[in-house]
Parts: sequence; C-alpha cells; structure tokens
Amino acid sequence: MRLDGIERFLTGGGRASDVWTFAFTNVTARLEVHDDSALNSFRIIGLGEGGRDSGGGSYVASAPVSFDFTYRGFAASADFDPLNPGIQIFGDGAGASSKGTGKLSFLDSVLGIDAGQQVQLIAWGDQSGRLFSFLSNNHRLDCPESVHCGFPVGWGWLGLTDGAQRVSHVSSQDFLFASRYVTDVPVPASALFFIGGLLGLGMMSRRKR
Repeated sequence: MRLDGIERFLTGGGRASDVWTFAFTNVTARLEVHDDSALNSFRIIGLGEGGRDSGGGSYVASAPVSFDFTYRGFAASADFDPLNPGIQIFGDGAGASSKGTGKLSFLDSVLGIDAGQQVQLIAWGDQSGRLFSFLSNNHRLDCPESVHCGFPVGWGWLGLTDGAQRVSHVSSQDFLFASRYVTDVPVPASALFFIGGLLGLGMMSRRKR
C-alpha cells in the first residue's frame, strides 16, 4: 500500500511527494454478498509495517501500523464465483466516496507522527468513478512466474481525511493484493483466500437475507 504525503497531512512536516509504503502480513478480509446489494460489504483488517520509503526496499524510518477499511453497498452477482468474483465498486464519480471508509493507525511514533495517531481513509474514484476492483485478470502480476497468476487480484484508491472537511489525495495513494489459492471452509457458501501484497488472509462468505 502507498500513502504518499501522509506525514505532511498529519504533521505538516515532510513533503506531499514523499513516498510512504506499507506492507501487511497479518490480515483478514471478509467479503459478504447478500440478496440486497445495500448490505454487501468487503472489510479488510490487518497489522503491518510502514514508513517513509528510501528506495530499494528500505525505509528512512518506519513503525508498526494497523489497517481497517470497509467498502459497503456495492453491486455483486448473487451467485459470484470465488475464483472469478468479477467485483467492481463504483462511486458517483471521480473523487471521495463514502462507499469506502476506514483508518490507518500508527502503533509507534515515527517522523513526528505520534504513537496511537490515526489517519482516516476514504475510497477515491478514478475518472470513471471506479473505487475498487476484485478480478481474476492477473492485474500487475508477473505471469506466468507469479504463484498468484490465475487467482483474483484486488486494487483500489484512497484519500486521506480528518473525518470532517479536510480531504487530500495524490496519485500514489492506493493498494494492491493478490490471492495465492482458494479453499472451501465449513461455512455455507464460503471460501478462504490466502493473499500476498496488502493482505495475508481473506475470507469470503455469502449470506442470504
């Protein structure tokens, strides 16, 4: 995940162009599809590490973080295929959308950001209004070498907000995850996704209402 300029947004320090990257390994993601699309949700929760990127896989400084983000009220096929979910979430146009909200919390201090400090996150639409995609199209994967090839890939865009009037977005505020394999679990119409990149473990379920 990249959230460039987050230091500038939270503290006034640094630059809006500073690259901040985050990697998550302990994550669960739950996708619920209902007969009523207003009840559909995709929640991602996880722990990871991130900071101002110095290139070559190194940080100027970094800290442990937690991530919690949910998309709501999006269209999805009532008989979605976990191997080919075909989910694309759209807002009302380009820019911020309340269909996706969450937060990133810093668990230790780093570069003037205090331990416990949070930044609110909001889904961000591209020019077509698209906020998030979860598709089996090998998006940005190195195929056929990658172990994720042929399985669903998720990606979306984010904005930073203080939860009130202030909203900020630059082109490199986004995330990407790739699934590794899918297996059935003993819950009706459910499947487990083990994924790399942003996420560690995702769970999909379908509930009828």
